Amino acid sequence: MKIEVDTDPVPADLETFFVTEVARITRGGNVEITTRDALFRLSGEKAYQLDYNFRSDTEDIKVQSAYTILNGRAYIVTFHAPAPVRSEKINQFEQYYNDVVHMFDSFRTTA
Repeated sequence: MKIEVDTDPVPADLETFFVTEVARITRGGNVEITTRDALFRLSGEKAYQLDYNFRSDTEDIKVQSAYTILNGRAYIVTFHAPAPVRSEKINQFEQYYNDVVHMFDSFRTTA
């Protein structure tokens, strides 16, 4: 789990910030977006969810991110795990998914 805070997001409105982030993530290719949700909540406020798979030469990564802007700061909360290769029996993303959902639900900002 990773939390990033941009203290001076450009652009400063959530919708445009999210679209800019999606463009940045998909720019390099090798990304398959699996979920894009505008009904997500983070810290009780409107957020956008973006789930995607990233494929590199060495591994595949499954990612779930939430984006919101609160009090002039952009928050990006991200969970990622390796996607299982054919020989693996454990899917780490699915194994920890319920715990991650609780972590997203418990995210709160302070003044």
